[in-house]
Amino acid sequence: MKGILIKDSYVVWGYGKSLFVICGFFLLISLFSPDVDFTYLIGALFSMLTVTSLSIDERCGWEKYANVLPVSRKQVVLAKYLLNWILVAVSSVLVSVITAVVEYVQYHSFPENILENGFCMAALALLYSALCLPIIFRYGVEKGRLFYMFFMAFLAFFMSFVSRFLSEDVSMLAGGFFGVILFGIAVVCSGISFGLSIWLYKKKEF
Repeated sequence: MKGILIKDSYVVWGYGKSLFVICGFFLLISLFSPDVDFTYLIGALFSMLTVTSLSIDERCGWEKYANVLPVSRKQVVLAKYLLNWILVAVSSVLVSVITAVVEYVQYHSFPENILENGFCMAALALLYSALCLPIIFRYGVEKGRLFYMFFMAFLAFFMSFVSRFLSEDVSMLAGGFFGVILFGIAVVCSGISFGLSIWLYKKKEF
């Protein structure tokens, strides 16, 4: 399984370097437009790198090749989820750093709820992947494309809904215990998603 993680790391690094440029672009926008916040998209973009690695595996016929390797299907699924969890952690750190930089440049102080912001962003990224990955493991990336595009639209709508109708309490939404609770729910959902993906992938025929 270590070899699978190394393979996926090379794939993600090759395709994910541009995301750091995007993060820099988001940082500049946030500095010059305080009312615009794109940081929540960073988690979703990093989570999509897991989908990208699955897409490349599918196009290259890796899944069929993996069947003759001394690794179980459970290990194949676990490697993808570990990759996703690592990417979520990296994106959470990036969001926290960007938030801290923007806050310091604009107000000469660091945000008090920076940790909670990171928890909320990580939770949304985990929920997105928890919904997408079982479908992709069952039907493949191409057939599952409509589903994860729908989930991305749902995520964007959810954030828009929160910002519009709870604008006065947005700071509270990422503060206090809300972020921790949401993150805990997301971790549970990710664990359920992992078990479901194993079950579906074992039933998949190549």
